[in-house]
Amino acid sequence: MNSAFMLEIRHSQIRDLLGKVREKRYGQYLCSIKMHLVRSFKRENPEPITFEFPVTALIGTNGGGKSTILGVAACAYKNIKPRDFFLKSAVGDNSMANWHISYDIINKDIEPRG
Repeated sequence: MNSAFMLEIRHSQIRDLLGKVREKRYGQYLCSIKMHLVRSFKRENPEPITFEFPVTALIGTNGGGKSTILGVAACAYKNIKPRDFFLKSAVGDNSMANWHISYDIINKDIEPRG
């Protein structure tokens, strides 16, 4: 591969980005999501889904909840109602009446101290 097309990330850049995450110096950063009774996430006491630096990979079978996680994450940043995003289907919860979603999110536009 031509070196002109290669992206080089220096160790100092990675160190600086890690520090930015640890110290919560982002303007907006989704740290974790906790979903209760959302589609395939039916556990009474759900574990949070954390988003770790630099990448969080979502791996699973069809119908395993990957798109649900991404949709719930999108709702944290978009002023849309979940019912507008999550269409009713034969798979998952059709009512959304008992869904509970909580976020651990940094938004310094709302709370400057994080």
